[in-house]
Amino acid sequence: MLLEMFLNELSLTPARDLETAQAWAEQFVRTMVAATSRGVRRAIYVSDDYSGKPLAAGYYWHDWVSDRRVDMELRRYYRSLTTKSPFLRDHPALENVFAEIDCLVAGTVAMGVKAAYVADGLTVSVLSEEAWDCPSLVCEIHEIGDEDVISRSENVHHASTAEHVRMQTDWIHDRLQSTIRNGQELWHRLGEFFPRLDFCAAVEEQMTRLPSLSLPSVVRGLYRLNAFCLSWQSGSFAAHGIECAVSPERDSTLQQYSDERTFICPDGQYRVFSWHVKLGQWRIYFAPCLGTGRLLIGYVGGHLRTVKFH
Repeated sequence: MLLEMFLNELSLTPARDLETAQAWAEQFVRTMVAATSRGVRRAIYVSDDYSGKPLAAGYYWHDWVSDRRVDMELRRYYRSLTTKSPFLRDHPALENVFAEIDCLVAGTVAMGVKAAYVADGLTVSVLSEEAWDCPSLVCEIHEIGDEDVISRSENVHHASTAEHVRMQTDWIHDRLQSTIRNGQELWHRLGEFFPRLDFCAAVEEQMTRLPSLSLPSVVRGLYRLNAFCLSWQSGSFAAHGIECAVSPERDSTLQQYSDERTFICPDGQYRVFSWHVKLGQWRIYFAPCLGTGRLLIGYVGGHLRTVKFH
């Protein structure tokens, strides 16, 4: 099942003034940008009365979207979200579970947190108060048992800042990995999971041939490359910022086997790909040729021949 976002409706309290409301909304959207850039689905489930909740007195989300004082890219991103309502409408398999439990946060019923708990998703809050400044929410779950109600405390993944999202990188990666069944499915969901990576056409065939045992390693490598691109905001390419084993190919190997590392790129040009991620017996070859914050992937598959490996 996809990793999705659910709005914590308890965080929709009006700001004291317009300037604060704009800052809250901006941070809320930047939190979702951070999440979707790491592979979380580009949609958020909201409560039915969401649009009627003011950001500040007389100032609503539709006002913020048309407010030219607000960064245009943030407003455009917000409009691009496929907002869903009510919670779990698209998940009939989870509706029964959703109906059989109650979820309370600090003693208050929290429908968005409940949906995130049932779907193993991410709760997103507007940082309207200190209680939402945390990467997880403690909630009280009341579940209908055979003869009585069972109560327990649970932690639900949560974010109200981009830093909260970053702190959950490993969990997001594991959740994404669990949704991919084969290389063909991975290919079709690249844009969803790795929006900062571009791929040469040859990668499609390479991925369809990937054995299932390679998927955890390949997904991990692509995830680390995408995360690096997120942090690469300026300056030239610096491989030490990638949190996995990467290196350029040896000159001796390129002299002998450059043909195996030459791929046609989306711009129609052939390029030799030297930089690669080492994932046990698997390799991802990439080129930092697209400018700041993006990488081009030319090869995903088994170990290619080198002067030491034939």
